[in-house]
Amino acid sequence: MSFGCDFVCQNPSCVCFGKRLTIHGPWLLGSIDDVLRTRSYRTDQDGRASLLKKKSEGRTFACIPIPNSDNVKPVGIRLQHFCPTCRIMWDDDLPRPPGISDAQEAKLVEDSKKLPFLCRACLKACLSYEEMSSRILQCPGCGKPTESNEWFSQPEGSKGCK
Repeated sequence: MSFGCDFVCQNPSCVCFGKRLTIHGPWLLGSIDDVLRTRSYRTDQDGRASLLKKKSEGRTFACIPIPNSDNVKPVGIRLQHFCPTCRIMWDDDLPRPPGISDAQEAKLVEDSKKLPFLCRACLKACLSYEEMSSRILQCPGCGKPTESNEWFSQPEGSKGCK
């Protein structure tokens, strides 16, 4: 299920120069406390500090590191949407309904991709992961095109990142 792209600003005069905008497809979520206890976050101090900051800001879920060698229990799915007007990335966490099977969850993810997501700032339509990865994104700082780098695997039939 996990796949994604990084987009990097190449404009030296931009505040975002060299910084990555990471987008990903539907990603399994675990309790933020369970994810913080994984080997990945015990060894990655920068990632741990970032996740602790998000926890202090009220986030209760976190993306489960791949591979899930610590067997973190999935409790939901994160979908990302990007507003090309405001240049804002939105994370939408969908809790896993109790008693749902993996097949039912996969159908839920597929169905959720068809839902329109509106930007919470301007109320215009956001781009889904599939739409984001098939075009060159503009830098949130300067608005110039970014360069992309694909990581993890793409879903079957995907054209990958631009």
